[in-house]
Amino acid sequence: VNPSTIGIVGPMTVRLFDAAAVPLLDHVDRWVRLGQIDDEHGDFLFVRSENPINEQGGRMAQWWDRQFSLVPDRIPDFIRVTPGLADLIFLMGKTQHLLKQSLTDTNLDLNPLLQTRQPL
Repeated sequence: VNPSTIGIVGPMTVRLFDAAAVPLLDHVDRWVRLGQIDDEHGDFLFVRSENPINEQGGRMAQWWDRQFSLVPDRIPDFIRVTPGLADLIFLMGKTQHLLKQSLTDTNLDLNPLLQTRQPL
């Protein structure tokens, strides 16, 4: 490697990595904050199951276990290097999805509660 190119290749590599990571990070952000999977290309590390619940009881436990799945082959190396990070991201998105679904199902409006909350 020519030493004169190292100063150019390093920053260029970082810019390319950043640009390539943006779509994935946008998916992760939407998943963690909103519990939504918008995966038109089928390459996100989490997938939504087609039919997660059967009629043999234990519906909520089955929903929690089967509604979404983590696809280990799709976990990028920069997430994989931190043990448990993919599982944590997965749990955060599932929780957001459940909370959002629960609020929708009960028509519960939290805005009045949030507006009247007193600072600690």
